[in-house]
Amino acid sequence: MFFPLDEFASVLAPESVSCLVIAGSAMRTYAVVLLFAFVAVFAAAPRASAQQLWSADDSSGILFVSDAGTETRWFELPRVQLLAFRDEWYAPSHVLAQSQPAGPAAPSEEPLILPPQAGTMTAPTADVDAANPDQTEEIPGIVAQVPAAEPEKKEEDKPAIPDLAKGILIASNDGDLTFKPGLRIQPRYMYESGNDNHDFFIRRFRLKGGGSAYDVAKYGVELKIDNDGRFAATPSARVENAWLDFPVHTDLMYLRAGLYDVPFSRDALTSDSKLLFMDRTLIKEEVTGVGMADNGIGLMLHGRPYSGYLEYAVGIFDNVTFERFGVAGTRESDKLMPVGRVVVSLLDPMTPLDGYADYQESYIGKGQRLEIGANAAHLSEVIDGAALFDLSAWGVDLFANSGHYTFQTEYDQIIENISGAADIIADGWYVQAGYLFDVCDPCTEFAVRYQELDPIVGNDTLRWTSIGFNFYIREHNLKIQTDYTFRSDTVGVPLPGGLGLFDEDVFEVQLQLDF
Repeated sequence: MFFPLDEFASVLAPESVSCLVIAGSAMRTYAVVLLFAFVAVFAAAPRASAQQLWSADDSSGILFVSDAGTETRWFELPRVQLLAFRDEWYAPSHVLAQSQPAGPAAPSEEPLILPPQAGTMTAPTADVDAANPDQTEEIPGIVAQVPAAEPEKKEEDKPAIPDLAKGILIASNDGDLTFKPGLRIQPRYMYESGNDNHDFFIRRFRLKGGGSAYDVAKYGVELKIDNDGRFAATPSARVENAWLDFPVHTDLMYLRAGLYDVPFSRDALTSDSKLLFMDRTLIKEEVTGVGMADNGIGLMLHGRPYSGYLEYAVGIFDNVTFERFGVAGTRESDKLMPVGRVVVSLLDPMTPLDGYADYQESYIGKGQRLEIGANAAHLSEVIDGAALFDLSAWGVDLFANSGHYTFQTEYDQIIENISGAADIIADGWYVQAGYLFDVCDPCTEFAVRYQELDPIVGNDTLRWTSIGFNFYIREHNLKIQTDYTFRSDTVGVPLPGGLGLFDEDVFEVQLQLDF
């Protein structure tokens, strides 16, 4: 039984096989030469190339075919077909040099290829001089082109902080549904000089998760319990985040719906896991007290156009602070609250482009930033007891970091525009800075902050000064924070956010795990 040349050669590609040809009349006589030539050629060139070995004469021969230098098969063929195979399937570029047969080939009357006669062999690997990738190795009767060795694959750099939780992927015909769980715990020790109180408690506990929903939207969920075990505190579980984020125009505009951070105050928009100090500022807590910062329920458009050098967020929210009616008093507004924020970055762009509320108060020596932000909010027809007023707030902030240094400042003002009476204005500001002593991980950072608040309730101005140190074990994922705060002046009533009312000093130490 015979096989046509085109059927045999159609399974062979010149760029993926190596060919060794031996022709001669006395096949048994050339057995030793055949074996020697095969070992020499395939040891020198295990990869794709063309090698030929010619004997002096005769019409029959053997074709050796190697697929990329790993497996070799041999076939008994007439000399004419060997030459035809060489001319048709191997371009001249594959052969750098060639020893021609000593005499003219005897014509063959066999128009077809003889069937295969034997099995397979494996060729050894050759050592190649990497400095000369186009070298040619020539042996009498044997020509081999030796390709350059493949460069060694370098191991990918492992991230500085490996993921502490693996995501869950659920595949479907409608797209992937992913979920990545997260956790935050902040055990804290506090000493308050005003009442000589020593306290251990869990300042914050978070269970969170997020991912993508069917390749259509992102989502985030978070449950919190704060101040568990704290003196005079009554902790309870509540929803902190529950939102969906849809791309309207990739990298330019996204639509977010649900419960999330209102776009007001850089301090409020920074996760409490990435603060320079353990707690946020007095003015942030004052704005949160009237429902214009922190978490709210609503609809918002946001984006970071111009490759992240501009950030905007504008939305409309239900201010749940003014949805109370009963014996404790009425605080109510039936109106929705528009809120907007814009930020300009003058150095490194803000990333990712679909991000939101992902600021850090310390980037731990990474990047160079100079970001200026402004925000405003308004709620009309507010009822607070017997008072009827419109409520407005506005603020500006600035953040900068470069190398070892971090700087942030912010000013916010709240205005109660009371019908038939003088306006009530509360305002506050802070300035804080940090200095990183060495390169993480681990590393130590010194921090200092001064802040003032003229609150809505009370006539005194609060002035607090804090100094502290941050010990980053695995950046913000695992760290220890400590600070000492000198609290001066008192307003006579508890402040929003559980900040106390004493003219006292406070020392705190906190351990954080967050992922």
